[in-house]
Amino acid sequence: MRHYHEREGVPRRAGSLASRAARRLGTEPLSVPLLRVNALLLTIAVLLVSPLHGGRAEEVRMPFAAGEDLAYAITWPSGLSVGSARFRARPKGDGWRFEMTVEASVHKLAVDDAFVSETDPNLCSSRFEKHILHGAKRAHEALRFAGGTVERTNLDPVRPGPPGTAPVAACARDALAAVYYLRQDLAAGRLPAPGTIHFGAAYDLQLEYEQTRWLPWDEGRRQADLIRVKVRGPASRLEFLAYFGRDAARTPMLFEARIEDESFVMRLVE
Repeated sequence: MRHYHEREGVPRRAGSLASRAARRLGTEPLSVPLLRVNALLLTIAVLLVSPLHGGRAEEVRMPFAAGEDLAYAITWPSGLSVGSARFRARPKGDGWRFEMTVEASVHKLAVDDAFVSETDPNLCSSRFEKHILHGAKRAHEALRFAGGTVERTNLDPVRPGPPGTAPVAACARDALAAVYYLRQDLAAGRLPAPGTIHFGAAYDLQLEYEQTRWLPWDEGRRQADLIRVKVRGPASRLEFLAYFGRDAARTPMLFEARIEDESFVMRLVE
């Protein structure tokens, strides 16, 4: 299914790849409260988001390359494919444009989601769009950040609504922009303090470094930092594991969360 912003060049679905990564890790899966399908997709959308306070006075060299395109396979530990996800980064003016797409089938529900983030050079958000299609349900909205406020607008022409505004930090970040900002901080040897990111509503996040470990990877091993991510929103509380590669780009490699009695895995496809 097509989204409003496809004319802007949002990438389409990456090919699915069955993965047994969760079994190979040798770690106990995380326990979280009973979650619905929407909570699962929220988990995908905010994977590895970083709560950060304020902007930096100077521009910092980004660890990720312009035009970076990362594809992920979404599976259950049994190896059953759920779908795929894709992240893409590219320059826009003097700032950045980030894109994420998710295509999946969860409990017989077809999912086709897309997210777009536009930022300044320091990765402070200027605009964020989310286009969510879960079976017959849909949501299209935009966040515009300016002057210490965020304006939230419903973009659905079938069910339009008036915009609402709320105060935010001078350098506020949406969930997708925060993914890339976290990688920048990790590359500099930092782990951000707890704070807030925006995914329509505001969400509180906390990151906890667990350990650095070697992951079985294809025919060899890859070193990665394991981080526990805690997310709390107006009506949800999520917790999951995130593995960042120790390469210069601090590439997100693998994510794992427990949904009801099964572990959900998202693994980098190379």
